[in-house]
Amino acid sequence: MSTICFQGYVMDKYCIDRGTMLDYPTKSTLEFPELHSVHCLIDVPICYSSGFEVLKDPEESGGKRYCRAYELDTNGNNMVTQLGREEGSCSTCDGDGTIEKGLRVRVVGALGGVGTPQVLNVDSVTLATVGGCDSFGGETVPSNLSCTGGGQRDLVKAHGALMMISWGFLLPLGVILARFLKHREGGVWFKLHRAIQCTGLLLAIAGFIIALTQFDVFTAEGINLSKIHGTFGIIVMTLGILQPVNAFFRPHVEPQTKSRLLWEKLHKGSGRFAIILAVLTIFLGTTRVAFVGDKTGFQIGYLCVLILLAAVGRMFQLEGKGAGGGGHKVVEVVGGEGGEEQVGIA
Repeated sequence: MSTICFQGYVMDKYCIDRGTMLDYPTKSTLEFPELHSVHCLIDVPICYSSGFEVLKDPEESGGKRYCRAYELDTNGNNMVTQLGREEGSCSTCDGDGTIEKGLRVRVVGALGGVGTPQVLNVDSVTLATVGGCDSFGGETVPSNLSCTGGGQRDLVKAHGALMMISWGFLLPLGVILARFLKHREGGVWFKLHRAIQCTGLLLAIAGFIIALTQFDVFTAEGINLSKIHGTFGIIVMTLGILQPVNAFFRPHVEPQTKSRLLWEKLHKGSGRFAIILAVLTIFLGTTRVAFVGDKTGFQIGYLCVLILLAAVGRMFQLEGKGAGGGGHKVVEVVGGEGGEEQVGIA
């Protein structure tokens, strides 16, 4: 198998996938690799744990976009980390190096697999200034270059939109309706509550599946906001999925037994706690969006949702008081279809 030599900037896959650099959120990853700090490459767990790629310079004919040439194997990743700590200026650097930004290297190895970019089984990694590729017959540029990054942007937007619609609006709305509409006849509050909560939970599950299958915030060492957001999200979703389960096994409202009272406290308490924690989780999520425009859009959108919920809640509260119900009954029994008991906790 022939030896491959290539020179270019090193970039972590996390910043490639997010589309902008973690240390320069307004800069496209594949347009400004020379600005990417050694600190971000070597010190930040979520960056170095994602692995590294070597980028091909833009064509001389024009354009400023770098392309993804080779993905380094585990050995290559370790060599880049070691070289960065020896030659760079960062928190964990242990040499006399002065490189702060734009780690440019020469990698030598052999192809280790198919794909775009291709995996390179690395034999050596040195600074690009140390030597060129002439002794290896020149650079080997892969034919199947990938010049696109930010693949996670659409997934982040889909996940964020689903969670904001579900936990940000629908599920809190269902709680508001159950709390303040019990004065209306015909069990309207229960029918709306059940329909809205089921819809909201299904959307939340869809957003949760995206997070579980496409994002990985737990591999990085230490504690960071992304990991906190993911942890809170798992707690919120667990509570949300358990709500219809414990509602299915609710004791009958009459007679008012101790088990019934305990169930009411559990269902109401866990539901409200989930909503409160969801507010914090969504807010944290909006701070983790890579693109500044997307981040601002989510934050403004969520603020508008909170204002709308507050207005709706106040409107129904006043309606309930005007109807003489006070808008704060805990339990009400209405006739369901086929004589089914319908009970809700708000």
